[in-house]
Amino acid sequence: MLEKTPRFPFPRGLDPDALLHSARLTLEPIQAAHASEMFGLWQDRDIYRFVPEEPPPALAWLAQRYDKLTSRQSPIGDEAWLQWALRRKQDQVLIGRVEASVRLDATAQLAWLLGTSYTGQGYAREAVRRMLDHLRDDYRHPRLAVPTPCGGAGLHARELGCRRRLFQSQDPSQELQNHSPVNWWVSSGLPPKVASSTV
Repeated sequence: MLEKTPRFPFPRGLDPDALLHSARLTLEPIQAAHASEMFGLWQDRDIYRFVPEEPPPALAWLAQRYDKLTSRQSPIGDEAWLQWALRRKQDQVLIGRVEASVRLDATAQLAWLLGTSYTGQGYAREAVRRMLDHLRDDYRHPRLAVPTPCGGAGLHARELGCRRRLFQSQDPSQELQNHSPVNWWVSSGLPPKVASSTV
């Protein structure tokens, strides 16, 4: 008899495939169909100066990766793998992604990535704020971690600014002391719920 695949215990009544909305963005749960729109976006090598990733090698590879994420969970069911494509409402263009790995102990690890043409306009902060509200409201007030990118003193000033505004109780510049891609834990929990900002 085949063993049933373990399932992450999503909160009762929660639809992990539901759209999220902010003032300027629609957060769409990643699907394989997003690959055709996002493949070109992720070919810009300037993105990877501060991110320990490589551009997707082929459209089919990216579509397969996104298709695996539609389960919304890890293979053994110990984490919810949540990833959203960011669609700008004014022109319906996809501009980046945000993601959260929610663990059984109600902690969460966050990440975000934008195309270089869309940085410095408050989109990352707006999208992450919306995601944080979702995690707070629907995933039992998780504690969160933000991965520290490689690059040491080369950490992008815009990312530092975004982190500083999101997590006002912490000093993201301290991450410059750590040159390895380890997790930065926010011990005080989630920041207060606020409206999305365009600054």
